Amino acid sequence: MKKTILTLTSMLFAGFLQAETISLDFGLNTYESTGNWNNFSGTTSFRFEDNTPFLMAENMINSLGVATTVDFYFMDFNSGASAGIGGINYTTDTSATTGLPLSATRDGLFVTDGAPTAANFEIRGLEANTDYNLTFFAGADASPVRADTNWISDGQTVSISPNLNTAAVTIFNAQSDGSGTLGIRLESTAGGSAGLWHSLEIATIPEPSSLILFSMALGSVLLLRRRIK
Repeated sequence: MKKTILTLTSMLFAGFLQAETISLDFGLNTYESTGNWNNFSGTTSFRFEDNTPFLMAENMINSLGVATTVDFYFMDFNSGASAGIGGINYTTDTSATTGLPLSATRDGLFVTDGAPTAANFEIRGLEANTDYNLTFFAGADASPVRADTNWISDGQTVSISPNLNTAAVTIFNAQSDGSGTLGIRLESTAGGSAGLWHSLEIATIPEPSSLILFSMALGSVLLLRRRIK
């Protein structure tokens, strides 16, 4: 019985942490992520059309495998730029530091050229006026040297130096607008040098009321355990 209670507690806590996380892998169709991952994949010949909104992922599943109303769109890129799928083939396993599978960090999107080198994306179908944590990853081998990649959302900026990178970066408390949309801008810090993007994680931030309900449920499990003792 004690093992059963411990299992219930673990499941309750894990479910609370994971229920509102959406993971999206960008890259080659030969390295798609399995399980409760969403994929936008293709070949290295894929390119986004000039300034044409493009639905990349629709009704994405969350980490429990449940379909959501959340979609991901490419919107546009700066004049003279090009964006598409790149075959980076970054084989360094970063799972110990990022929690991401190798399939999600091996290859991804790129944006290159333009002044500045930048492309815009949107997450749609979120809860309106709600805070989210957005986690990004990009990586590449030591050569050639890559410029830093920036992600900008809700007025916040995070950056990664892709060469031999083993860490993800997070924008905290990025708020969706009244229509449930949250924009993301991908930039390279050096004009003409490609900005890279391998994966995205979208996580809701539990509201105080949710934390209270979780605490009550956990308290009930602990009380049951005491009574059994």
